[in-house]
Amino acid sequence: MDFARLDSVLDCIALQRGVTADTILAGWLERRENGDSERWRQLDGIPCIIGGLTALLGTLDGRGGTFPWKRLPAILAHRGYTLHHYPENVLMPGKKRPTLVKSKGIHDLTLRERDLLADALKTNTIIIQHVTTDKARRKIMTSREPIIFGEAPQNDSRNPRGRRTFLNGRIDRRGLPRLSMAKTSPEPLSPPAPSHRLHRRKPQVLSPEDSPVVSPVPSRHHSSVESPVPSGCHSPVVSSAPLRRPKLQVFVELPVAPPSWRLKAARQHSLPVSRPETSSLIPQISCLTQLSATTDVVDEEGEVDGLLTQLSATVTAVGTINEE
Repeated sequence: MDFARLDSVLDCIALQRGVTADTILAGWLERRENGDSERWRQLDGIPCIIGGLTALLGTLDGRGGTFPWKRLPAILAHRGYTLHHYPENVLMPGKKRPTLVKSKGIHDLTLRERDLLADALKTNTIIIQHVTTDKARRKIMTSREPIIFGEAPQNDSRNPRGRRTFLNGRIDRRGLPRLSMAKTSPEPLSPPAPSHRLHRRKPQVLSPEDSPVVSPVPSRHHSSVESPVPSGCHSPVVSSAPLRRPKLQVFVELPVAPPSWRLKAARQHSLPVSRPETSSLIPQISCLTQLSATTDVVDEEGEVDGLLTQLSATVTAVGTINEE
């Protein structure tokens, strides 16, 4: 930094304003600290990281005007600070990336790591705590206690615990435990309210004296079962059962068995026998079962046997008369 040029610029401004150079410098520093303290939140990448860490720790000046990224743990220990909730997947300050031959300080961070660290600073996730006791400071200075605490790993991480960085550069995995599924899963969205709500009627509770008598509802097999209602219990109003369609009844007409050969022979050789008219006395039958058909056949065979007996007796009598 060219301090001679800075002094000349301050002297010129002081001559124009009619004040001393120290007054101009003090006013400029105060305005920078108060007026532009939150300007870094509008930036991205490395400028945002430098502005956020400067807002947390104060002025951080490295050698040659560079940001002291490698010496950040030592600055924290010297000022009595500890840094908490450092992002999980971001290179720790002071640690060298194995893929690089020579470290470039804060520029060793990848673009992804820069975005993660800048977001953590903007959202105030990273915090600073003061070390109040001398005993705790001695433990930090002797690397018995960590100086930087990493955030808890996500639930899908392979690491059971977060990172811890010590002043001597050692890093272990004994920090915060891994987050559970309940803490990382987002809250379920409430379902949208329906446009037309169905108003359900509340069941009306009646006293045992006013409760109506409920008729049993026939089941599928036409069997009714009454559930006993204990005394002292309130009987809710039971809606009537839906009407069921009547069952379809099918009538099958069975053909009458054909007459036997005996009946045919009797009809050919016997005299016509008059029978009383009984058709008007017998109702029309639309359905005949197998049992009724069998009974009719048996009756007809009995009549045929009787006719044959009479016919044989008549033939015998006629033959006897002819012989005489």
